[in-house]
Amino acid sequence: MTHPGAYCGASIGAAAAYTLAVLAGLPSFYYFPRLDAWGLQPLADEPTVRWYGYLLVGLIGGALGMLAGRAWPRPRWPLVWIAAAVCMVLLFAHEWSWFTR
Repeated sequence: MTHPGAYCGASIGAAAAYTLAVLAGLPSFYYFPRLDAWGLQPLADEPTVRWYGYLLVGLIGGALGMLAGRAWPRPRWPLVWIAAAVCMVLLFAHEWSWFTR
């Protein structure tokens, strides 16, 4: 059985990594559907899906958060809710122009 604090750590790590990838422009992964390939740079004249890269960064953050969360003696779910709410507000503010089109 996984340590209970690991679930909290994974949740916080995934949310924080995804938010940082979107807001801070962390190095991202690009998916090219026509080529069925991944890359670190967009290719000219090739459709690119960057969102999948954000999800992959979130997955990596979740794995690292799970490792860090094992140090917690018990789950800290209120901290997870606060972190998730902060991430949602930041992402909403970042995408505000998209919502108001």
